[in-house]
Amino acid sequence: MYRASYDYKNKYLIEASGRYDGHYYFAPNRRWGFFPSLSAGWRISQEDFMANTKDWLDNLKIRASYGEVGALAGSPFQYLGTYAVSGPGYVLGNNAVQIVAERAEPNPHTTWERAKKTDIGMEFSLLKGLLAFEVDYFHEKRSNMLVSPTATVPQEYGITLSQVNAGVMENKGIELTGNFRKNLGNEWKVGLQGNLTLAQNKILQIFETESTYNNPNRRRTGKPLGMQFGYRSIGYFLPEDFDANGELRSGIAIQPWGKVQPGDIRYQDVNGDGKIDFNDEEPIGAPATPKIMYGISPSISYKSLSINLLFQGAAKVNYYFFREAAWPFWNGMTANRDNFDYWTPDNLDARHPRLTSAPTTNNTQLSSHWMQDVSYLRLKNFVVAWDLPASLLQKAHLSTFQIYVSGQNLITWTKAKNVDPEMAYDRGNNYPQQKVYSLGVKLGIN
Repeated sequence: MYRASYDYKNKYLIEASGRYDGHYYFAPNRRWGFFPSLSAGWRISQEDFMANTKDWLDNLKIRASYGEVGALAGSPFQYLGTYAVSGPGYVLGNNAVQIVAERAEPNPHTTWERAKKTDIGMEFSLLKGLLAFEVDYFHEKRSNMLVSPTATVPQEYGITLSQVNAGVMENKGIELTGNFRKNLGNEWKVGLQGNLTLAQNKILQIFETESTYNNPNRRRTGKPLGMQFGYRSIGYFLPEDFDANGELRSGIAIQPWGKVQPGDIRYQDVNGDGKIDFNDEEPIGAPATPKIMYGISPSISYKSLSINLLFQGAAKVNYYFFREAAWPFWNGMTANRDNFDYWTPDNLDARHPRLTSAPTTNNTQLSSHWMQDVSYLRLKNFVVAWDLPASLLQKAHLSTFQIYVSGQNLITWTKAKNVDPEMAYDRGNNYPQQKVYSLGVKLGIN
């Protein structure tokens, strides 16, 4: 590793660093990678031509950086052929004999994923720290991503194809941070801190089959990583969609998962061919990784009493829920209270399709019907504290004495149902975060 920096008059800043790194994941001749970086900054507020701003401008700086980062992916030793023992596979001399089979095709060419990162930022503060802001634009192009080929090989080949460093992805966005502090006089102080990250990624290159790549609605290339695909729900079948014999009327697309009835989910015929199949899949929700993340932290204090809050949130995020999280009576289980908002002729806008003793194939297709918006805003932390004044601390020979009441995960605003949106899980059977209240004392003795 190396690192070199240069500072001229606290105005012009340059730093270069890098590492030459090797890892046992890869074959000896593919093990090593060199990952350099370079950054520079210019403190404009220190320039002579900014002299007349010193009474209100504390700091103004622009900066930029470029670097390459190596990342591990997949599992170790993919460059080696490995074997699995199973059986018994046959009998030899009245004894059962285990068999050994190759696990997967080795690839001696696997190596580091490489990310080329660029960041351009500005930071400034005003009025002796009253206001401070930082703004960053970032861009990353990640190549050599380890992905699995979509090509199929004959059964006689015996093993699956190895992963290869062939994926490419772009990630870009902005980050904002701000800080406000104000002394109001009479020992009142207020503060407000905030941060916001907006990130958007896009797959530039990945293995795809013809059935997805040649269909613009199903194509993964050019879309965000983790984009969720499925059928577009357009509501429920209604009694007027059927003739006197219970058959769908002419012009309504046929759905192939058994006979449908009023109250079953109806899917969009995207390509207009009169039937619902894989060609009608399309993006049905944002990725499960939030596009927007943010936090707000207000505070206020008066003499020795202080109140601090932390709100955190995420937006532009969807999650697909199924099985225990969504379907009543799945696998012999009971139902959630929410499941009883189901379709009937008197409840046409129900949240769930008609109630059946077990989930039907038609109603459990991967579709927008089971997608939820898990955006949220949460009061993550709340602390009220009282500190013993300094004069009394000295008399009591204490360095610290504080009494506090705190809470975690107190209030959550979200559209999501039956799940903790901060730690959503598609089957909904993970343990949610707890709401916690604490009362405590901090004591320090000189």
